[in-house]
Amino acid sequence: MPKTIFRDRWHHLKDGIKHKWEDISDEEIEEINGEFDKLVAYIKNKYGVEEEDAVKQVLEFQDAWINRTHL
Repeated sequence: MPKTIFRDRWHHLKDGIKHKWEDISDEEIEEINGEFDKLVAYIKNKYGVEEEDAVKQVLEFQDAWINRTHL
């Protein structure tokens, strides 16, 4: 389910992603286009973290966003 929420809410999440992971460019955000696994891959590559940590970061970001917007 988290990946579906991520994709469905992509247009709302993009700005937050740019603020949280500043090394990901606007062009890369457009390429990610709501795909959970692509964002995880960019975080792994740009920040040198293991996949498990990148997944955890994305899930925590998504949960914080959902809690903030009360969805």
